[in-house]
Amino acid sequence: MYFYFFLIIIYVILFKYLKLKYYIIASFVLSMSIFIISMNSLENIIESKDIEKCPFCYGLTACYLMDINELSFDYSDLSVLFSNYFGTKNVYYVKMRNKKLILKQLASNSELDEFDKMSIVFREKKDINFLNLIKEIVSTNMSDTLSKLRLCPTTKNIKLFLANVINSKNFSYQNIWTLLKINPEALMLQILPARLGWPVPKYYGACGRLVIEEFVGPALSEFYNKHWIQRAEIASSLLNAAHTFTFQDENFTYYLTDVSFDNIAVDSNNIAKFIDLENVIVVDKKTSIADQSETWKDVHRSDSDFGCEDCLIFSPSDICAHEVSDHNYYTICKHILARKTTENQISEGFLHDVPDNILSQYPVFINLVNKCSKSDTLSNRITTGIKLNILLKDIIKMYTLSYNHHNR
Repeated sequence: MYFYFFLIIIYVILFKYLKLKYYIIASFVLSMSIFIISMNSLENIIESKDIEKCPFCYGLTACYLMDINELSFDYSDLSVLFSNYFGTKNVYYVKMRNKKLILKQLASNSELDEFDKMSIVFREKKDINFLNLIKEIVSTNMSDTLSKLRLCPTTKNIKLFLANVINSKNFSYQNIWTLLKINPEALMLQILPARLGWPVPKYYGACGRLVIEEFVGPALSEFYNKHWIQRAEIASSLLNAAHTFTFQDENFTYYLTDVSFDNIAVDSNNIAKFIDLENVIVVDKKTSIADQSETWKDVHRSDSDFGCEDCLIFSPSDICAHEVSDHNYYTICKHILARKTTENQISEGFLHDVPDNILSQYPVFINLVNKCSKSDTLSNRITTGIKLNILLKDIIKMYTLSYNHHNR
């Protein structure tokens, strides 16, 4: 409503100050904007949730939240406004009783159309074993470049992996298969629920082909030039996350393979959460001895960039051949915290421009960041990452005590 009123005011201003030919051009642009906005109204988005296509949808657990009288678009800033009305990723920022949420279709319209065409044969057949199809999708067939979620080295414990989903209400294997084919993010948010301490957004559920997630906060990229101590707090939470994904689950390890500044958000407590879980390698720690590789007990080291400094390059087959990999620490240290380091400073990384007083008081800091970023055969990146996190916590504690003392 406010947006339409704003456009009317612009029309009046343009008519008053522009020549006729420019007014016609500007009016055309504005008219197209109004058309796009009307097509992308929240009411239209909610009505297009495609419940009729279930069970080839994401689920029905959150349909009670899809009330146009309860939800409204978030107009808090221009980027959110643009995404809601002109974005192509089908991600919408909304509010419900002043709580910020995100609606996602998890794919573009063309990708959803392609899925509908592909899935016709599965709709018509009645005797399909979707659990077997799920196993095929997440299998360790490394030639399948379209697989976004892998479970390895075998899929024998697939039901244990999916336990949180299988034990939920209104569960169906068709829902799981659909998410795996389109985008497994909502599936991973159920497997790794925020309520159990996983550094991910809270998942509220799905209705047809719409999911509702918690709005965590701004993207990590928006904190790149913030005060160094604030960045240190966020960096510590990132290293906590690397440890959590690697060690928290006694049955599986989760390796994120698409980590970037835009795929991480930061909440009001300076805690980083991973908001894009579309690409994940899951290693089954309970793999039987018969299925273990010769290198299973060796810690896998991500130590090669193949001549590309800024590329996140890894080998799924190598990760799957080891019970533990340092991949999560590799992605955080090398590609987020310290993309480039020297003996005296960090540049082009999240921890850039370390204050001189911190470098003088903690001379080992740069060395730890270097070893975590560029692991060598003489050091263990995971151990180094843990030591770096302990040091960051000490620096933050020291700064907090000093700040409180000076402000008494």
